[in-house]
Amino acid sequence: MIVKFFLKIFLLIMLCFLCSCSSGSVAKKDVHTLAQSEYEKGCNYLNAEQLDAAEFYFQNAALLDSSFAPAYEGLARISLFRHQVNKAEFLIDKSLSLSPAWAPSLLVKAHIEIERGNYLSAIKKLEGMINTNRSDESMFYREKDLEEAYLLIIKSYLKTGQYQNVISYLDHALEKYPASSYLRETEAQLKHVISAVNLGSDNLKNIFLKNKITREETAFVIYEWFGHFFKNNTNHADLPKDINEKDKYFSAIRILSGYRIMPVYPDGLFRPQKEIKRAELVLILHKLFGLTSAEKPGFSHGTIKSCADVPEDAYYFEALQTLIANHIIVLNSDQRFYPDLWISGLEAVSWIYNSFLLIDNR
Repeated sequence: MIVKFFLKIFLLIMLCFLCSCSSGSVAKKDVHTLAQSEYEKGCNYLNAEQLDAAEFYFQNAALLDSSFAPAYEGLARISLFRHQVNKAEFLIDKSLSLSPAWAPSLLVKAHIEIERGNYLSAIKKLEGMINTNRSDESMFYREKDLEEAYLLIIKSYLKTGQYQNVISYLDHALEKYPASSYLRETEAQLKHVISAVNLGSDNLKNIFLKNKITREETAFVIYEWFGHFFKNNTNHADLPKDINEKDKYFSAIRILSGYRIMPVYPDGLFRPQKEIKRAELVLILHKLFGLTSAEKPGFSHGTIKSCADVPEDAYYFEALQTLIANHIIVLNSDQRFYPDLWISGLEAVSWIYNSFLLIDNR
């Protein structure tokens, strides 16, 4: 800290010295060049995830030229890395006030919306970046900025369960950037959803399109993505009375009931054909988190989110709060959850896949 302090003082002294030389003032473009150099150093350290060093150089850039918008964009990115969302928003708003068309700042602004679960707002901002007719393509300072915009749109549409838009934007982006490792990784990550929409897995596609889904179908979708988390150590003694090896979703039901993620009813039956409600799936996913990610960094155990139709003494209240806090569920604009409605295949696949992304990335 002491070294950093004296380095900042040194930079200020040097700046004052330059200002007093020659004609008595240093050209504005020279100050801008110095700030640009410090900013680029900060970017290199940020790419290496050395946040303290990156912050130091971004601060230097801002000290050299207080009107240099990228300096505040860099500082905002660091705040986001540290989960300081309010600070990040303050800094990025300052950056955009200085340079409204600075693409990296627009991307950070979208990141902030996503961090807060405002996916539709983020999509609107990002689509504006992509669809605006620009005479000056240089607004995208780095080659990967437009590519990142596509990636964020795809992930945001995924979070809202709009899979047709996911496929459309992914295809468009890959056509434009066929060599993109980011987009190729995303394509690989979304292979189950893509196959569901594009006639891949018949079981998954059929479930995806249904207005209501059953307990056995729910077990199948969870097992598709989470099966590798669980050891195959349940035996036939654990089987519900109404399940046998010839059942279509036998493996999924055996594992999920054996681990009590989808426990049997008191009479020992699983009731595979029973349709499932929204509140019930919330409890199931909450149990899944307890076995796979509850102690891992970055996982939020709850939030204070008012739902007009969910009282605090509801048996699923804590579970719902956890899913909202981790952006598994995005409430409707009326802030109602509708716990007693049957869950559709699209909603169920969306919630389960969002859960998989959260847990698998931890």
